[in-house]
Amino acid sequence: MPRFDPWPGEFPIEEWDSEFRQRVCPAGKTYGNVQEEPVRQWAAAQLVKNFGVPQRQIKFEEPVKYQDERKSVRQSARGFRDIVVYDDRYNEEYMIVEALTPGDEENSANWNSHYDYLNLYMAASASARFAILTNGVTTRYYEREFQYPRTLKEVTQQPAFESFWDKATSRQFHILVPASTSKPEDLDDGLQVLNADNFRKVLGDERVGCHRILRDKEGKQPQEAVDEMVKLIFAKYYDERDTLQQAIERPGREISYAFNTRGYRDNKQQLLQQIQACFEAAKKAEQAKLEAVGRWDASRAVFPEDMTIDLRPDTVYDIVQRFEPYSFTRSPLDVKGRAFEGFLGTTFRAGLGQSMHSRRQGLLSRFAERRQRRL
Repeated sequence: MPRFDPWPGEFPIEEWDSEFRQRVCPAGKTYGNVQEEPVRQWAAAQLVKNFGVPQRQIKFEEPVKYQDERKSVRQSARGFRDIVVYDDRYNEEYMIVEALTPGDEENSANWNSHYDYLNLYMAASASARFAILTNGVTTRYYEREFQYPRTLKEVTQQPAFESFWDKATSRQFHILVPASTSKPEDLDDGLQVLNADNFRKVLGDERVGCHRILRDKEGKQPQEAVDEMVKLIFAKYYDERDTLQQAIERPGREISYAFNTRGYRDNKQQLLQQIQACFEAAKKAEQAKLEAVGRWDASRAVFPEDMTIDLRPDTVYDIVQRFEPYSFTRSPLDVKGRAFEGFLGTTFRAGLGQSMHSRRQGLLSRFAERRQRRL
């Protein structure tokens, strides 16, 4: 796995990448922190050289939006990240890098202050999994587990950047649209249409399927279990529509669905990050469509802006494994409706054992209808 090279002692402006330099300081402007900037430019170059991050996926001075707006003035003043790396499928946050000057030694007051900022930035991000803190001389690498968003785990190294496009051919379910096709929707992507029987098996009951997974691995209350299931169904609908659209726009290039478990058996956190990024993109797509027709307000959203998937990596892996062979968008609406009703009944009468609020009961059917109309 890659790491940063040793600090060269200096990183003069002549060695800075011209594109990165222009992004931070357009002609006629000066750098905000002339002592820290060489470290940031060096770190960006290291991300490209050693981690394989495409230049276009690196952004500087990206503002942070805290989920809790009641932050102190001091925190709000530091609301810009030095470097943010975005994934190349949904353009969601993947990594955050915080830079210091070489004189800011590890465990100094300024080092610790930047570490606190990095913690805040990661906690405020719905999808970023990796973080780096560096003064050039010393570099520390961190990972975040999504079920503990405010905790950074220090690691000795991090994986190279994984391009969604480069991995398409190794995934089980993907699409390739030939340039000559006239009906890309009819292409064989390996997904099966659901019927009532196999949809019930996928969603399951107290013995099999997603119902059993939620009961045995999560121990959630019925309302919470249904909410998590709807989040994943919401993301699955978007994944199918968006993947087809991406394939149509890029004829001759393979693209895989996000709901793919192949290659993630030993890296389930990475799959969770991918599904979380898909969920975030789905929420943004819904908002954009409503804004386009002048109907957007927060109350119309299926999910609040700051809501994330609250499941363990093992749980997400198992549920995605059950979802991935099937097409939800091409399956008959009445079949899905009956299966949803059966899942709700089993969840609240048998396996998880409580009554539920009426608003929750209508959520799945409303969501299914809205997805069919909009996406």
